Amino acid sequence: MIPLGGIMSDAADIKQNADAEAKVQAHLFKKKGRSLLFDPASRRSFQLDAAGEAAARVFLGEDKDAVIESMPEATDEEVDSALKELDNLHQRGFFRDHPMPAESLDPHRIYRISANISSKCNLRCKYCFEDHTGARKPLQMSEETMRQTARFCAQLNRATKMCDAVIGGGSSDYAADIDSYVRFAQILEEEASALGAKLFLRLVISNMTQLKDERVTNFIKPLDLSQETPGLEMTKDRRMPNCLCALLAVSIDGPPEAHNAMRIYPDGRGSYADARFGLDQVKANGWRMPHSFTVLTALYPDVSEIYFHLFSLGFGGMDVKPVRAELHKPHAIGHNLKAICAGYEKLMDRLLALSDEDLLRFLLAITINNWGGDYFGRFLLRVIQCSLLLYRCPAGRTQLGVDTDGKLYACLCLSGVEQACIGSVWEGIDEAQLREITEQTHLSKLSPCNRCWARFFCGGGCMHQSYLTHGRIGLPDPSECALNQHLIELAIWMVAELRATRPQILRALPRSWDSRNNWQAAPSGNLLQWTGAGDDSLTASADLWQGNPIGIMTPESHLRRRLIGSDDDYRLEIRGGWSADHLLLLLTPQGPSSGDFWGKISGIDINFIIPREVMGKNAQTFPPLMADFRWSCTAVPTKESLVYTETPMMELEALEVHLPGSNASLGQHGFLVRIAWADLHMPSPQTGTELGFGFSLRDSQDGLLESHPYHEAGRIRLG
Repeated sequence: MIPLGGIMSDAADIKQNADAEAKVQAHLFKKKGRSLLFDPASRRSFQLDAAGEAAARVFLGEDKDAVIESMPEATDEEVDSALKELDNLHQRGFFRDHPMPAESLDPHRIYRISANISSKCNLRCKYCFEDHTGARKPLQMSEETMRQTARFCAQLNRATKMCDAVIGGGSSDYAADIDSYVRFAQILEEEASALGAKLFLRLVISNMTQLKDERVTNFIKPLDLSQETPGLEMTKDRRMPNCLCALLAVSIDGPPEAHNAMRIYPDGRGSYADARFGLDQVKANGWRMPHSFTVLTALYPDVSEIYFHLFSLGFGGMDVKPVRAELHKPHAIGHNLKAICAGYEKLMDRLLALSDEDLLRFLLAITINNWGGDYFGRFLLRVIQCSLLLYRCPAGRTQLGVDTDGKLYACLCLSGVEQACIGSVWEGIDEAQLREITEQTHLSKLSPCNRCWARFFCGGGCMHQSYLTHGRIGLPDPSECALNQHLIELAIWMVAELRATRPQILRALPRSWDSRNNWQAAPSGNLLQWTGAGDDSLTASADLWQGNPIGIMTPESHLRRRLIGSDDDYRLEIRGGWSADHLLLLLTPQGPSSGDFWGKISGIDINFIIPREVMGKNAQTFPPLMADFRWSCTAVPTKESLVYTETPMMELEALEVHLPGSNASLGQHGFLVRIAWADLHMPSPQTGTELGFGFSLRDSQDGLLESHPYHEAGRIRLG
């Protein structure tokens, strides 16, 4: 049997279980000529030969004699040998149940607010969710509601003093509501400034049909749309705040026949031609190439044709998601699920027929180069990363929606649904209602999700689709379940296929992606040049201790779960140095809890963002598939500079930290991390070289702590 995803090397991470007779939990399936066995507990997959497939069937409860009789290509001895291997893995903790502890709301969570400033629109898309509840609400926020919404946003993340908001994103009629968006942005900046909060404001413009209107075009032109960075000066009179990011997207559902079937004007005309006109305007103005927002329906199930049409239009990021709709609607995916699944299989065949360069460009477009995450692309990344999801999405936990009437919802798509309402901008968050929603949508509480083999890659059903199907959240739509299972199988198969036939493609897909984070808002840390002899740990640590920390982790910088108890006070300081051969990092905890710190660490993840110019000749040879991408980088890299990110091989050495020039121990323990420049595929580094730096720790509960809170990544400069 051939393991996928490094399962053998990760076996030590799987807890031992003395109960050898524990019930086996695994998923065996065949896809496009490959037999695959998936272990839900570890989220790893195995590719099986004939004997392995026969053994897996017996392992899962089938009669051995009947299996061998049905598979003459596998001998009895080969099957016995494969069974012993499976039993050994089972003894070591694979193919067992995985505990799903309830995940409480993080008291230090950082919310992003999606504000629906206006529900006006020039289109009448047939799948629009704006009127699915029949609730009466204003079409546009009043000045009073805007003010209170802005005040609520500015006060929400008190601990971090971060105000993060998104406006737009649908097909709102910007021609009618430009002044409303401008006014809300101004008010939000005022409220954030009054509280000393750092403001991130994103205006998402996705209705390209509006670019026929000069007022909309004139509104967009002052925005610097050549790159996606905060700090844009919008106009000389600063009608819009300088903290705003303008994001362009194109709401387009594929070929004209697919698009015009759903995205129509009030008179029934299709809008494809106008959307294409808007896309041409973007190109003509030299703006950054937008992403695509695409809705997949039962009326046009040829998924392959949709993706390749978008790809041919030049989109660098493609975001195709199945429609959310009541089951009786003709466009609901359940009406044509078999054809949709066949369309995805056809897509895989067409992808593998592409050249290496085009295949990588396509996979990047559906994984790391979009905002929301393509529906299939997110499953592909989860398979690569062996993800563990206990929730379907961040709704209610790190994201909230505010409707035009000021009411708060766990998900903006559920505006008007009383059971999803969690307060208002006047009264604040109803914590009891929020806890109830998060508890009932936790994977452990969802049935049949909590026993499904695909549960940890899926996370449970979409709250919005659950409501549309059953009239309540917490009960998944069977059609959504079937599609998700099919796509997860395809993603597992795709990883197996790439690993076997085109491993260079798989290597070029980052295991995690932090390069979308904002560099310009993060300071640069200077690394000391280390001249110590050989690889002496004490000499290296003493030299590094002289430098200032390049990164500091505190409890407030975590994302999911504390590593230390909620009452502990600690910080983890990171110091760095470099020699001709290695990058060195010294990690030392500070505070009363430092003695227990390292016992709770199960892994260290370091990602580097490397400009093309730094890689020298390696930029042309590694990764060879990305030579056509934009690698050029200024002294301060921006999000739009496509760079290569990789988690390198690391040597970790525990040590006691000593004061420089002294044999006296500080009584603190830490880690010295060595990373060979060769593992970063870089030539000999030089003073002044600047790299991106993403750093995180994992605890024994699979919690994640990052050195830079939220959407900031660090920079390091070789001093």
